[in-house]
Amino acid sequence: MDEEELAQLRQLQLRDREVRAHEAAHAAVGGTLTGAPSYTYERGPDGARYAVAGEVSVSAPAASDDPAKTLQQAEQVQRAALAPADPSPQDRQVAAQAAQIAAQARAELARQPVEENAAGEQAGETEASGEAAEAASEPAGDNVQSEGVEAESRGTEPTPAAVEQGLAGYRAIQTPDAAAARQLDLLA
Repeated sequence: MDEEELAQLRQLQLRDREVRAHEAAHAAVGGTLTGAPSYTYERGPDGARYAVAGEVSVSAPAASDDPAKTLQQAEQVQRAALAPADPSPQDRQVAAQAAQIAAQARAELARQPVEENAAGEQAGETEASGEAAEAASEPAGDNVQSEGVEAESRGTEPTPAAVEQGLAGYRAIQTPDAAAARQLDLLA
């Protein structure tokens, strides 16, 4: 091999190590939410194949009735996306999407005790006639205002459709064991 081929070989070997380390970091941190790394190869002047690009599929947290589980998965996806020493722009986008999903799950968790408490208070008010009469005498305007504030605060959270639209930029892959699960690709 001449000097040019040796230089090309060294570059390919270095890139191969970088790509494999990058994808291994995603897979290690992503755990069960990640697939095996896949690579794009280039043949070197020595005839060997060297990884020059790679990706790891990561299951995006699916909307579920369990916001705690969604939060845990979103945080794990975010950690997996940012695991490599030098995350790619797509890695950062996946992390940002996971952060939005996590924020939505946190908001849902924060609302749950309030909703459960409000339902319990309503049941208690209907049982006690004195409390029911007092609740009926409250001005309706106060209820409208608090409902408006609650609706307004909900409007600042990303909707599932907005999150899905943000994820649409990533290649969707249906998994056979969970047809509804979305996949994101973390690229090197």
